[in-house]
Formats: sequence, C-alpha cells, structure tokens
Amino acid sequence: LNAMSTPQTKFNTVKSLIIIVGVIILVFLFNTFFPNGIAVSREPSEDTFSSLDTSSYNLQSSVLYAEFISNKVAFDKKYKDEIIEFEGEILKIANNSGCSTIKIKVSDNPFEDITCSNCPSDEDKWSDEVANVIVGQTVLIKGYYSDFSSSENTMFFYKCHILN
Repeated sequence: LNAMSTPQTKFNTVKSLIIIVGVIILVFLFNTFFPNGIAVSREPSEDTFSSLDTSSYNLQSSVLYAEFISNKVAFDKKYKDEIIEFEGEILKIANNSGCSTIKIKVSDNPFEDITCSNCPSDEDKWSDEVANVIVGQTVLIKGYYSDFSSSENTMFFYKCHILN
C-alpha cells in the first residue's frame, strides 16, 4: 500500500489544513478589529503631553466656543485630538466619581460650557491643580479636544493642565 493513502495520513493532512485555515482566519480577524495592532487607544500618553511645549491653538474660551457652536462638524475636523490652550472663567468645579472636572463659562447660558477632565478616575492627574483654583477665577488651560465626548452645547477636553 501507498503510505499517503492510509487513514491516519489523510487525517493528519486534514488536521494540518484546518489549523492553517484557522490561523489565517485569526490573523484576518485580529487585523480587522485591531488595525493599529495592540495600541487601539488614540489618546496620547502623559509623556507625550508633558513633552509638548506649545499648543496647536491658543484662544479665548468664548471665541473657541463660538467657532464650535457655529459648525460642530467643521470644528471637529479641524480640532479633533489637537492640543488647544484657552483662557476662561471657571463656572463650576466638581468631583464626580473621583474625577476632578472644571467647567469654563462661555456665555450667560448655564448649559453652554467647556468641560475639562482627566477621567477615568484612576488616570486623574490634575486634581492637585484643580484644588488650587476657585469658581470665578480666570485660568489658562491646555488640553486635547475630544470630538467624541463633546455634545451639542458642551465642548470636552481631556488630559488637561492649568497653566496659571
């Protein structure tokens, strides 16, 4: 008899083909769901932020918000994940689930604001900075704009730092 025609040899050949096809499918699925490899987060690291000396943009909070409210789609395309430095008056300071948050006043409407936070709470690195300011104080803040977390009336910034 030919050695290639034994049932055990045929079984081993089929088994090898199934394993190869399985590996190809796993590689395809991994590349589909993780196109950037394991680093799936677009959020810059703290080291990246602290090493940047200058912001891409430096604006007054009211000017920044006016551009945001006039066309959020265009604003998102222009500023998404950009470092923006802006100045404004603190409207509210909160500590929600361990996350220090500052809301910056942009108009007389209390539902319109710029929110700065470093959540989730286990990544909140700026609570010492927030502890040293008060409502009504004008501050200069640097942070990354998040198009995903921003809503119709609220601009959201993460990895924020108070500069003054």
